[in-house]
Order: sequence, then C-alpha cells, then structure tokens
Amino acid sequence: RPASADHIATVCTALRGWLDSQPRHAGSTVIYGGSAGPGLLTRLDGTVGGLFLGRFAHDPANVEAVLDEIRSPATTPAAVA
Repeated sequence: RPASADHIATVCTALRGWLDSQPRHAGSTVIYGGSAGPGLLTRLDGTVGGLFLGRFAHDPANVEAVLDEIRSPATTPAAVA
C-alpha cells in the first residue's frame, strides 16, 4: 500500500531540513520516488522538488495527467520549482 501524502510530506520535510543543515548539501532538491501519480504533487504542497514516476510514466496519458497538474493554477509555484 502506498504511503499517505501526509507521511511523505513529513519524511521529505525532515530530509530537507537535514540536508539544509549540512553545508555540502544545503539547497539540495528532494525528489519523491515512491508511488507517484496525478494529484500527489498538489497534495504534497511544495514539500518535494519533483516526482519520479517510474513505470507509471510508461503510459503517455499518465505523464500528460501529471504535466497538466504541474501547469494547473492550483499547484503552488513551490511545488514545481
């Protein structure tokens, strides 16, 4: 069963905090690589810098759905930075 968006956000926020506390890694981008699909980037609300889509991206329609989400006004600029 995939992790909840709340769990992913908590872990990625903690990871980003640790990375930013390390001079060598400050400013690093956290990319979520679990079960990602349409709606997840919006639900994560800027806590990740990107998604790894894996097998989900084998279907061009799935990639199109995620790209539509990124272009959507409902997606915050931080989520697509």
